[in-house]
Amino acid sequence: DRLFAVGIRESAKLHAELYQSPSYAYVFDFKGPERGFMDTHIHDGVSHGDDLAYLFKKDFPWGPIGSDKESKRVSHFMIDMWMNFITDSMDTTTWPDLKQSLPGFGYLEVKSGSASNLFKVETSDIEDFWRGLGFQENVKERLHSEL
Repeated sequence: DRLFAVGIRESAKLHAELYQSPSYAYVFDFKGPERGFMDTHIHDGVSHGDDLAYLFKKDFPWGPIGSDKESKRVSHFMIDMWMNFITDSMDTTTWPDLKQSLPGFGYLEVKSGSASNLFKVETSDIEDFWRGLGFQENVKERLHSEL
């Protein structure tokens, strides 16, 4: 959440709020047999960038995606989803514009390669949680010059 999800969510919500063109978000949550950038044998979630292996047919540092049926279905779903977005033939009845879910965060949750993927709206604000911890980030002045 801290390294990727919070910044991505904040950015997507700002785009939806400030631009007239529609904004869409998805969360890739398919836990395939092959691991992504994290290169770990702990199968407790999906790594940042794992969706790329299901979208692009090329060799990644961690190898190809799984050869099981569900991994192949997820790959076809991801390719179809992006092609529909690119060609402007996306089904907006099942995936509404992010602007419609503000101040929450509406996204398509990609858990499988089928129509069982759901549009969800999160109203709990994880951004507020992380901001509330008071981390000193993006500080332009050095607080400890001796370091």
